[in-house]
Amino acid sequence: MSDCSAVGNMMKNVMKLNQSQASAQATNAGLDIYGGWGDNLWGQGYLAEAVGEGLTTEDKITESVRRTFMQYVARSLLPSGLHSSKECQQ
Repeated sequence: MSDCSAVGNMMKNVMKLNQSQASAQATNAGLDIYGGWGDNLWGQGYLAEAVGEGLTTEDKITESVRRTFMQYVARSLLPSGLHSSKECQQ
């Protein structure tokens, strides 16, 4: 998890990355959740673009989603019955 605008700051500050590069760099480094003001890069399609450009992989994203959902499962925050599915137990 990052602080506000950490991925967006990768474009503006020292690294000078574009949107898809910043999205891939964060994902490849293990960032699973981020938020901020005005830099919803993943929601705007730049993470998908990064996969298309070969900067990250769908496997990296799947790994990230799995880690995130496991936190929900560990804290019983998923709707009843959902956490008992075979996919969540893997």
